[in-house]
Amino acid sequence: MTTIAEFSPSRTLDDVARHVEQHRLAADAYTGKGVWIHRCTQPEIDSQLTRLAGLMAEKRDLPLMGLTVAVKDNIDVAGMPTTAACPAFSYVPQVSAAVVQKLCDAVAIVVSAVLAWTWQRIRPEFLREHDVEVAVGTYIRTHSSPDDRLFVWGNASEIYYFANRVMGTRFAFCNYHAGKIWGSWSYAVDAGDTSMFVVPRAWTELLEDLDRAPPAFIVDSAAGGIANFDRHPIGRYEELARRVARNYRLETVVDGVPIYRRQAH
Repeated sequence: MTTIAEFSPSRTLDDVARHVEQHRLAADAYTGKGVWIHRCTQPEIDSQLTRLAGLMAEKRDLPLMGLTVAVKDNIDVAGMPTTAACPAFSYVPQVSAAVVQKLCDAVAIVVSAVLAWTWQRIRPEFLREHDVEVAVGTYIRTHSSPDDRLFVWGNASEIYYFANRVMGTRFAFCNYHAGKIWGSWSYAVDAGDTSMFVVPRAWTELLEDLDRAPPAFIVDSAAGGIANFDRHPIGRYEELARRVARNYRLETVVDGVPIYRRQAH
């Protein structure tokens, strides 16, 4: 995508169309590589260009005319799926989020919805974790039923997306339980005692969720060394470990990540 610093407004609709096509083709190079969750179809782009033509005819002030943008997939863009990286939660909003609407009014052209793990371009170690998350999610998806629910311990919510299974608890990640807080020293892989950052209520609610409706699978992404949770596997937490030992059996280990299946009682 063009950055604001590099951007100069296009002057004609043909200029905009050429600019959008250039960036659409550039984005194609990342298709299938864990970057885009939704690529705008040609009709979706044409619809935006038609709207732009109408605004130009009205002599509107269009300071960002022709800027192409990609929107993270937990921010609403009208007519495009919002998934938060989990197709099971996907919906198509009728109204864009305020920040997106301001861009479109200016007029920027939305070409893609981008997944959180595009950070792998900045942090190469994320690519390894991405590959593990794909492998774990694929195993769950191919060894379960669509109505089976899943709980991922750690900070690897992408596994829900690749598994295409609904979360088994209200928690997409477990930072509040382990005291691993983004942006603080506690998030370092070798951080020592992080208990001062643990939220007790989060533990109460998690255990209530697991007791009320035990999910079909539990994945210990921390044991697989994903997202700096290396020191926080399930076995470190007595109440959680007890429930897993009592109600689940270890089915397999995928790329270092244990996968537990609920036992029939």
